[in-house]
Amino acid sequence: MPENIPLHEKVDPWIQNRFKNIFALKQPLNNIIAKEIFDKLLAFLSIPVVFPLILLISIAILIEGLFFSDCKGPIFASYWSYSKGKKFTKYKFRIAKYSLRDKKALKGDFSQQYHMAHARENITYVGWFLKKYYLDELVQIFNIIKGDISFVGPRALAVFYYLKEVEEGNITRKLIKSGIFSETHIRKGSVQSNNKFLEYYYIEKYITLSGINLVLYDMSIILRGIKMIIEGKG
Repeated sequence: MPENIPLHEKVDPWIQNRFKNIFALKQPLNNIIAKEIFDKLLAFLSIPVVFPLILLISIAILIEGLFFSDCKGPIFASYWSYSKGKKFTKYKFRIAKYSLRDKKALKGDFSQQYHMAHARENITYVGWFLKKYYLDELVQIFNIIKGDISFVGPRALAVFYYLKEVEEGNITRKLIKSGIFSETHIRKGSVQSNNKFLEYYYIEKYITLSGINLVLYDMSIILRGIKMIIEGKG
């Protein structure tokens, strides 16, 4: 970012004023113990359900590759992403046709091409189903177990988009762990799906609620997120 551009120049002034205590923060917020315990407990309890799904999806991707040459490729994709201002390796199922994507992106070296507009012709048949129901993100349960991300928090962005957000003055992903679900993500398909106010609103709750109440709030977001997934709003 050019040094002569103020950090918050591109942020909505109303949001800056409404959450001025958040914009005044100089350091990431401390992890909330109750939230950390909840994340780990829910992640481990989810494994008996998630692991068979991961196995079935992996088999489906392999079989698809046998019948459609342009769908061949690695089962998983990974790339650099950000959580609480730190870089981590984000895991997903590969949904892109391997021949149409920058192969470096599929090996953890992020490039913008991996996140091109997801045109139907660029996505495998299995990948299209996974994307519709967000099943490509199932493997991020292991990112939660590792402590990289949370179940609820600002969505983890790849390097290109994270730096773009920072340049625009948005600081949510610097302050707390990113999440699989977020206040904006669970509104996918609505006019609120990119509302920055909701991201700062969640951080306000993160700061003001007790640990137990924050966990209850997270649970409500997760339940709404599951409803979105079942409705196939990917």
